[in-house]
Amino acid sequence: MKKLLFFIFTAAIVMSSCSKPKGFLVGVYGKSKPETTPYGMVFIPRGSFNMGPNDQSATWTMQQKQKTVSVDAFWMDETEITNGEYRQFVHWVRDSLTLEYLRQMDDETESAKYYKTTKVYGEEELDTLLNWKTKIPWGIKWKEGDELTEAKYNAINQMFFSGLEKTKGKQINSHIMNYSYQWINYDQAALPGNEFNPYTASYGPNAKVRIDSAFMRNGAIVDT
Repeated sequence: MKKLLFFIFTAAIVMSSCSKPKGFLVGVYGKSKPETTPYGMVFIPRGSFNMGPNDQSATWTMQQKQKTVSVDAFWMDETEITNGEYRQFVHWVRDSLTLEYLRQMDDETESAKYYKTTKVYGEEELDTLLNWKTKIPWGIKWKEGDELTEAKYNAINQMFFSGLEKTKGKQINSHIMNYSYQWINYDQAALPGNEFNPYTASYGPNAKVRIDSAFMRNGAIVDT
């Protein structure tokens, strides 16, 4: 009986010691939350390739040797886009940020022009969406003593480099070109029980609708 207990105790110790490696850094065990796939993008895993000439060099010539280069994993658009389409996207990010700065002005009457208005029970109310029909005053100049003009100028001037980073002319500050998006599966949302309640701005307790949304922050994708 004592031998049987000894063997059981020894086997338990061996099994417990095999489950967790010891003596070196092994990382964290357990499943980590996978990154959400951005809409319309595919994941390119990390890899490496040989950079340099493949053929044998000519006699008495100095030629660099091949070297292995590693590339980190990254996200890529699922479909190709043209330079014109990318420019349209950059302008959309630029204009949306500028409209957001303009509607944050202290002058409520002027800032209301950059909100979209909706009719609720026949009366117009301000919406949280941007009003894209309002023209952005890009060419506005500083006017001393005119508080409204100064407020517009300061709001728009946030989009450009300033201080030591400023170069000749006005150049859009690429560091603040952060954007957000939201994609909803409308076919799934149209199913019974998945209706969106506009009065509570939410779905029902039993609704099952996939909303894919993300935004850029400091050069990284943040999932919501």
